[in-house]
Amino acid sequence: MKIAIFSSSNTIFTYCYIKLFESIGYEVKLFNNNDEYRCNINYCVNYKKKVNSNFKRNIKKIFKIFHLTRFLNYLVDKRKKNNSLSSEELNLLSEELIKFNPDKCFFFWSTLFKSEINLISKILPQVENIISVNTYPIRSDFETFTKNKFFESDKRIFFEIQ
Repeated sequence: MKIAIFSSSNTIFTYCYIKLFESIGYEVKLFNNNDEYRCNINYCVNYKKKVNSNFKRNIKKIFKIFHLTRFLNYLVDKRKKNNSLSSEELNLLSEELIKFNPDKCFFFWSTLFKSEINLISKILPQVENIISVNTYPIRSDFETFTKNKFFESDKRIFFEIQ
């Protein structure tokens, strides 16, 4: 079974989900939506245009000088809510999705993926979409933290990821 994971590659939880899905036998492909942090693992697609971080930093400084940071936050929030993809991003995403042909798509921090979900619904209507808003696969059925039999493996996942 194949699963496409839509997330940011600079989030450690993304790699936890990748390891989780791989451990249960899924073939995984990561679709990285981070426009600054690029991943270079062989099953990752960086489909967002790279943004010049110096440009972003300078814009923030200018807004701060003129006490317009609240307005900048408003603009950023509005852009995220509209979250439209460029035609270049849409084409790359469509091409990679059709080539991979996933059975499921997993969206981590799903509010950022409206355009992606709409695209998948059009080009691959048979795909099951899984939308996640949690931050960690919670293990809560233990009496105490020290009785968590997954503690060592969880620790390795969080601290051995490169």
